[in-house]
Amino acid sequence: MKGIKRYRSVVVPLVYLALFVGFLFLQYSGRLSVQGSVSSMQYSALIAQGYDETSPLITRIHVTYSGVRFLFSEQNKLTLYTPDETLAVSVQSYEVEDQSLIVRFEQSISIRFAEQGTNGISISIETPDSLAQYETIQISLSPNADYAKKIDKENPEIIEFLDQETTYILVLPPFSQYVEQSTDLLQIALTNRQTTLKLSESVESGIRVEQVDILEQLPVISAESHTNQIEQYIDEAYLGWTDTRLNGASGTWDRFTEPPIFSEEIIVSLLREAWLSDDLDFSDDEYSEQAIRMRSIAQLHLSELSFNAMAYLGFMQDIVPRQLIIQNNRLESLLNATLSQDIRILEQPDLIPFTYFTGTDELITRLENFLLFVEPSTLAVEYAIYLFEHYTLKETYPRETQSWLLGFESIGEEQIIPNLIRVDGELFIKTGINQVNTLLSLRAGLSFIRYGEERTDENMINLGRNLVQAVLNLKSEQNTIPNFIYLGSDNAETSQDHFNPESAYSFLRVESPGPHLTGLTTSEQRSWAWGVGEIANSDFSDDELQILINSPPNRTSYFLFHNIAPFDSMTLFGLQWRNDPTFEIYARGRHYDEELRSVMIKHNDSIPQRTITFTYTNIE
Repeated sequence: MKGIKRYRSVVVPLVYLALFVGFLFLQYSGRLSVQGSVSSMQYSALIAQGYDETSPLITRIHVTYSGVRFLFSEQNKLTLYTPDETLAVSVQSYEVEDQSLIVRFEQSISIRFAEQGTNGISISIETPDSLAQYETIQISLSPNADYAKKIDKENPEIIEFLDQETTYILVLPPFSQYVEQSTDLLQIALTNRQTTLKLSESVESGIRVEQVDILEQLPVISAESHTNQIEQYIDEAYLGWTDTRLNGASGTWDRFTEPPIFSEEIIVSLLREAWLSDDLDFSDDEYSEQAIRMRSIAQLHLSELSFNAMAYLGFMQDIVPRQLIIQNNRLESLLNATLSQDIRILEQPDLIPFTYFTGTDELITRLENFLLFVEPSTLAVEYAIYLFEHYTLKETYPRETQSWLLGFESIGEEQIIPNLIRVDGELFIKTGINQVNTLLSLRAGLSFIRYGEERTDENMINLGRNLVQAVLNLKSEQNTIPNFIYLGSDNAETSQDHFNPESAYSFLRVESPGPHLTGLTTSEQRSWAWGVGEIANSDFSDDELQILINSPPNRTSYFLFHNIAPFDSMTLFGLQWRNDPTFEIYARGRHYDEELRSVMIKHNDSIPQRTITFTYTNIE
């Protein structure tokens, strides 16, 4: 019996080996296997029958990088999908080009494996226009058995491969996924005709350092598409402000989830949009008509109006004294906040121009010192967004203040981009523990657009457009957007409370004319103007203060010049213009309040550019 067992122990393995060799012979008879390397990648290919090792024609190729192997063969075809159709294509050939390996398939599809620096490769898939209907392509791969796989639930397009010493990260395009099977699959969204993946070694532990790679994989949103989406959102908002949400009798607007209120913010947004009527295809008299309507509504709520509404509607002698007191209180509050290093002052969008144009030398110095000692790496992401927004608007600030912000150039990339998160395929900024503040995510997106434009960086511009689009895509039929997205372990929910479009409007229109504060060059310190027209220049010399104003012709608005010393005469509209406290009842006019040191002007001129001249004989 023992002899029989020994015989079986020798013969049976030999039989199996013979069968295996026979199988290989039957399968690969007449075909050649070649192996090679390109930079840090290795490949092995099976040459098509009837050709030799010099031929690029193949029936199989495996491409390996650091333990991850991509498989292309008759058993592992590329497969393209539409909701109703499937197309499987076979591998045909390969070629080595510089530091790249190009694998070609039927239907003119190709995949390029290329070295990216010293620690990674890119995998670019190119499909022809004739296959534009296909939305997804599927690729087979097989990680080394020594690698553990880890998929981030919040970012399913990022897959980690870990062994005992190294972590490799595979970054997929948006809306793609990794499917674990005996042979794993990549189901890749074809958002355009060329789609790129990246596989690289993580320089640090964790995946956040590789988030920037996502930027190159984002769907490309054109400038036209981005602008059209914003214009549509604002057009719908405008209809609500002027009609569907407005109760003219009470002078209030519906807020859908909250009781109706009077809103100066809506009045200013509505009139600002009408002011831009030439660009928005409104009728020529749209601004005048809306200003008359809003003036009757504002009269019911005079105590709630600020300089912003004043710039369109007047009521200057009611608004100016009250708002100057409010402004002085704000300056005192800012001084106290800088003394106590209260980071919350960054929440104020107009913080820097307001401080510089209206504040004292002490406040300006304290704000500058406050900003110099802000350490970006210690900021919560919401305050990083506020600071990033200030940085990207620096070109609109006085030249003297721009240096305050130079130290925050990289805050967007270092503090905000690591908080990118996908929710239902859309990109947002995670702004708190398991939540997204949608308005802040929108503001971050607009800031990234400005940041990218400053640097001619298309990736940053496209990131910004994706962030803006994601928030605007959340709008309801009433044009409201949830304030928050709450992130659970397996799903995400939007908050019950919403913000209305007027909350986002000023950020979406930040580069278009609106009521604004401008500094004046005078004999006085901290002289300033507030209005909707443009103060193109101001100059004090030879006992004359000259202010150049640009404003659309035959359109009524109001200007306030503050901290103006008593003057002998004033040239306005090309004429010597007398003082009149009742100026607002006329088509145009002005009043100087010596106690307030404020000049109030109702402006309507047939000429788009005028110089206002104050003449002095004994300037203090």
